[in-house]
Amino acid sequence: MHREGNSHIHISEHRFLLAEFQLKYVLDMRDPREMGDALKALPDNLKDVYEDVMDRIKGRGENDKKLAMQILSWVFHAARPLHMEELRQALSIRPGDKELDETVFLRSETIVEACGSLVIYDESSGIVRFAHYSVQEYLENKGLPSSIQLANTCLTYLALDTLKDPCPDTKSMEVRLRKYKFSEYAARFWGLHTKGEGENSPETRHRIFEVLETSRNSVLQMERYTRIGRSRHYVGVLDYIKGQTLLHVIAQYGLAILCGVLLDRKPLARKTYLHSLSKLTKVS
Repeated sequence: MHREGNSHIHISEHRFLLAEFQLKYVLDMRDPREMGDALKALPDNLKDVYEDVMDRIKGRGENDKKLAMQILSWVFHAARPLHMEELRQALSIRPGDKELDETVFLRSETIVEACGSLVIYDESSGIVRFAHYSVQEYLENKGLPSSIQLANTCLTYLALDTLKDPCPDTKSMEVRLRKYKFSEYAARFWGLHTKGEGENSPETRHRIFEVLETSRNSVLQMERYTRIGRSRHYVGVLDYIKGQTLLHVIAQYGLAILCGVLLDRKPLARKTYLHSLSKLTKVS
């Protein structure tokens, strides 16, 4: 009986969503004749609706199409639901950026409209998500930009000049996180988006080494501070990050391929890594 009830709920939800998409499908037409044609050719299932939306996206100008695919890729690949303010900052980043430029942040409405109703913005929670879980399933093999592009954005963001140095105290850390809203996500998940494909990319490798050579302590500070909970006691975090080598950090993020590259290229790297690891184990 319970299973039957759930089935009815699922069907009702499906019908409501389809009706909502059909309405938007018609209202998106600006020409009265096009609206009439759209009414005669309404998609009668969600898959056809999604196909139509993607066809429209692909038929746009190159810049509009690229933006839509970037947004869909972020929502699809994200390690956790993204807040709109995080996504706005992430989308503003370009290779080589050294400062965050607020003047190029996209409006929330622009981000949602670019995806043709596949993405919605829940203003009460601040979260950007797909309109329905079936959108995620539909996009599985639709040629979205890969997770490596998310990795490169995270790494470029973490290399911003204003994020290179660790914060001296909790107050300055909170000020940083409020202004650089994407910093928490970038610090925590750059490794996840790098793993695999990104480790084999010369461009991504270069960015990883650049970030970890210039901003290592800052990145680790933000990662630890946000991961353990911003309400926890802060004493000891700076001491913890100071002892970590480049190789240790890469291993910590689970980047096995990069670890192998470093160990192969540097004869003393293995010994250094094991020594560093033993020291950190004793400290903890």
